[in-house]
Amino acid sequence: MLLTAGGTASVRGWGEGLLGPKFVNLIFTPTGDADTLLLSSNGYAPAGGLQRVAGSLELQTPFPGLGPSWGAHVFLDGGRVWTTDEQFTGDDVYNEQRWFFGAGAGLQVQTLVGPIRFSAGWKLNPSPLDLRDPDAVFQALLLGRPVTSVPTSWKHRLHLHLSLGHVF
Repeated sequence: MLLTAGGTASVRGWGEGLLGPKFVNLIFTPTGDADTLLLSSNGYAPAGGLQRVAGSLELQTPFPGLGPSWGAHVFLDGGRVWTTDEQFTGDDVYNEQRWFFGAGAGLQVQTLVGPIRFSAGWKLNPSPLDLRDPDAVFQALLLGRPVTSVPTSWKHRLHLHLSLGHVF
């Protein structure tokens, strides 16, 4: 089983499992012609690794003026997914087997069924793929252009998380 990191209960700032090695998730769709498939992309898919480590520091405090059931939190998360076994190690072209860090803040409310938490995570040191639209990366690769030719967007640094129940 390959290990992944990223997401609400791991390193916020990344989507579920998308911290570390990843690839463009390709979709093959049959067309009317039995011998032809339409090739498209659907975001990134985690490649995973054989080792994983992740940790979080979080400060929780009551939210002033909203009552005792409301709170706020700030956090710093870090993690790494990698493989040391040479049998399974590929080229780490985008340096995705290193340590990654995300920071952010959020709100939480205690309800009858448990806490509901909303967090906004910001990638502090993203990989080249983390900052680029996967569809544009796929098109660049089809055209033989480098991934770095695809423009980056600050929006790809931000990831929103909603969780129900206790995370820690």
